[in-house]
Amino acid sequence: MIKHLKNLAATIGCLKSLRVIALACALALLPFGLAIGATASSATTVTKEVERHTMPDPFCRKLTQRTGCYEVSTMTEPVAKSSPLAALFVVTASAWQTCYGPITSTQSYYAAGTSYPIASGHMRYQVCGQGSYVELVWGPSCWVSTAAGWGGGVNYCDSPARGQLQAEPTWTEENWYLFPYSWPWWHINNIQEWGVYFLGVSLWYECADC
Repeated sequence: MIKHLKNLAATIGCLKSLRVIALACALALLPFGLAIGATASSATTVTKEVERHTMPDPFCRKLTQRTGCYEVSTMTEPVAKSSPLAALFVVTASAWQTCYGPITSTQSYYAAGTSYPIASGHMRYQVCGQGSYVELVWGPSCWVSTAAGWGGGVNYCDSPARGQLQAEPTWTEENWYLFPYSWPWWHINNIQEWGVYFLGVSLWYECADC
């Protein structure tokens, strides 16, 4: 009996080691996979607008020198429910029941009548789930893109499910800022927080100029 228990413990330890090695290999391939996805983004991903808000006139005058600016929250994900990269996580780490992503959550400012953002905060992550638990197996990774004449950066980018299982729902959050080069001391702070579930993500909270 003791011998059988020792064999079982050794087998479990081996499986855990294999899972760690497999995940390490998958993560090593992640930048390559993301690069492929970015190259063929028009064919392999879809961007969904989740929320849109017209900002107050005093704020817009500071931001764009005119009224009517607006803020948009979007989510970009693979067209298929499970991308090849997500499938790789499932195959290499058999403990996962499902994996999806990579998801890119974006919060952007636009001037009235324009379709190109003044500035955007981006947050990218890969999610895997097991039962009622989820884990960000990669990310969140956050960055800010701006139009000419603007700058920005990230204050905070994290999730309690980064690299560890958490009961659903959990969350992932980016706190970022932008500023005009003419007023570099005037920071516009923003927050986007997304709920993470076994079957997908949803926008929990967004704050513009907060």
